[in-house]
Amino acid sequence: MSDKLNNKQIEVIDMIVNTDKSITEICELSTVPRSTYYKWKKENKVFNEALEEALNHKEKILKQNIKSNAIRYIKWLEDIGKDNENANARVNSIKELLSLGGLKEAEKLEIKNDDSDTKNVLLEKIKKKKQLESE
Repeated sequence: MSDKLNNKQIEVIDMIVNTDKSITEICELSTVPRSTYYKWKKENKVFNEALEEALNHKEKILKQNIKSNAIRYIKWLEDIGKDNENANARVNSIKELLSLGGLKEAEKLEIKNDDSDTKNVLLEKIKKKKQLESE
């Protein structure tokens, strides 16, 4: 076993990291038999380390992108808080994005489409934080 990746291994890792294709599709496109890919996964430490490093790097970049957009997501949450019609799915999507970005969920969101006095706890916290920051 070599301590260097060959061109096919580099190609496969690149496709895994930079496409949404399945392993089967990647193997077909790179002309690497699936059995070879799984042999690399099972037996090739260099391949596994390179793949893990590449995936970790991709995850780090994705988290940085999500964090850099956090202000926009919070603004969307505020807008949704003003117009609750069909907001639950959007709120849950934004919460998930924030969570993937490594941001902690402060409170469970509660959105109601009626005239009750129930307030969205997270939106209230965001408003308070903005007030404190502007003081």
